[in-house]
Amino acid sequence: MNTKLKQAFITVFFICCFFSASAAAELQVNIDRQSLTLDDRALLTIEANGDFQLPPDLSPLQQDFRLGAIQRSLVTTHTAGQRQSRTRWQIPISAKTTGSVILPPLRLQNFTSEPIQLSIAPGRERAPISSTAQFNDLVIEARLDRLIVYKNAQLIMDVTLFHRQPLPDDTEFVPPYIESGRVIRLQAPSTRTAEVNREPYLVTEFSFALFPNEEGYIRIEGPALRLPEGNRFLLDELLADDLEVEVLPQVHDTHDGHWLPSENVFLSDTLGSLPLGEEPRLLRSLTLTAVGLTSDHLPDTLLLADPYPHYTLVGRESNEHLSSQGVTSVLQELWLLTPEQEGTYPHPGAEIHWWDTLSDQARITSRPHGEITIGSEFVTSTGSNVDTSTSSGKTNIEEDRDFNSQRLGLITATLMLLSVLAYTLYQRWSQHLNRRITLKRPV
Repeated sequence: MNTKLKQAFITVFFICCFFSASAAAELQVNIDRQSLTLDDRALLTIEANGDFQLPPDLSPLQQDFRLGAIQRSLVTTHTAGQRQSRTRWQIPISAKTTGSVILPPLRLQNFTSEPIQLSIAPGRERAPISSTAQFNDLVIEARLDRLIVYKNAQLIMDVTLFHRQPLPDDTEFVPPYIESGRVIRLQAPSTRTAEVNREPYLVTEFSFALFPNEEGYIRIEGPALRLPEGNRFLLDELLADDLEVEVLPQVHDTHDGHWLPSENVFLSDTLGSLPLGEEPRLLRSLTLTAVGLTSDHLPDTLLLADPYPHYTLVGRESNEHLSSQGVTSVLQELWLLTPEQEGTYPHPGAEIHWWDTLSDQARITSRPHGEITIGSEFVTSTGSNVDTSTSSGKTNIEEDRDFNSQRLGLITATLMLLSVLAYTLYQRWSQHLNRRITLKRPV
């Protein structure tokens, strides 16, 4: 009986290994649409389990399709202590011929994908050569700074328009659309002149910050350009291609919730003496600056001061600052220190857990807990104690808030924001140095 059981277990083990190997070796090929025209560009996605540097042989596609630049990404997951990798290649393709066209099987090592049947229709009619405008007089391109993004993290979309003639004044710039999340316009369109493929063009550029909050593969409906009637481009609307990104779940949990997904986090801590009426007061200003994060995902508080009776919250304020590099959110808290007598008091620390979306690492930004010695000049007198339950106390608190906003808080937040924007601009600019502008003419 034991021998039969052993044989049965061995048989089941080899069957499981066989199916597991088959699944791991599976090569999947998908296309975002199966009906398109000669003017359309479709997105071809190739996926294989494992870490591969080179894509499958794409030469079978070149007979009936034009291929764009290949974008490779590696998705790594950890399940039950095991690391699993999946390689994805995304390639924009456009058809050369009309009718029923077969997307041929692709081969990677010893594995072959399934063929896909496509229906290709003719493109739109072109204006005659003698016309005052041609379709390639106006081209729109949309690019993403990454194809994989964490939930609620920042995704930058740069939009570029190439046109020979100036755009009409009442041209409408339609933003991209995602089903779940926020889309923020970062800057107004700006136009410059450039030489593209040795021909003069006007180049109009603008950008958006996208913050998807739905996990999985999501489709981003590309931005559009709506032109008024009777325009010289012979177009009513021009749409950019839809794009697809993978949204990963937020990583790491703490007792306060998820770690903040951000490109960079700064925490400043300022303690200063400011006069209020006839007496000096101690004010502590904490400022959190998060790059690539919206203000609605900032923490509820920076300082847990409930155990410290000499701490009184004067104000809490959050703001969003926009630039071509994205969204920078700033949270500022102002605390009033009201000791009953001179001496040494606890100086509570602050700690922010965040996930670096640029380097894909967990980080902690903190200010240490310590002690502070407070002199008698900061001890409030009996008649001037701050009482938040009375109208006079409220007046004092409002004066503190106004005073800080005009002096300490404004200076601290402004200096911090300028340094963050300069640092972020340097990072982004270094990523764009190798970009070249290319213009693809329609068939």
